[in-house]
Amino acid sequence: MGILNTKDTNNNKELAFNFHFPISKKALIIFTRNPELGTCKTRLAKSIGDEAALAIYKYLLQHTANITAPVSADKFVFYSENILENDIWDDTIFRKKLQEGADLGLKMQNAFTELLIRAMKKS
Repeated sequence: MGILNTKDTNNNKELAFNFHFPISKKALIIFTRNPELGTCKTRLAKSIGDEAALAIYKYLLQHTANITAPVSADKFVFYSENILENDIWDDTIFRKKLQEGADLGLKMQNAFTELLIRAMKKS
């Protein structure tokens, strides 16, 4: 049985990522900033520069994708700005969502709430 999220979205592409076949009641949530020059690792960038900070961030993202891919759970990547296609997060392994909320706390709360509701519907 597949699950399709009926939540309205401004991006029809997001719906394609919402349909999936549940494999477990376990979930791994990964929050990511879109890797763009000048927007990630900003404190580090003050000492090493934006380009070096972006390179480090992309390395860390790839490392995270590599070590989480084999985890036995439904895996969700919550993007900060927009969902990227054909990136390091393989669409057959990771379900892609957008972060929603005014600050990090609300974004995390909304992600947990959405996945908990999804899990309750599976029961």
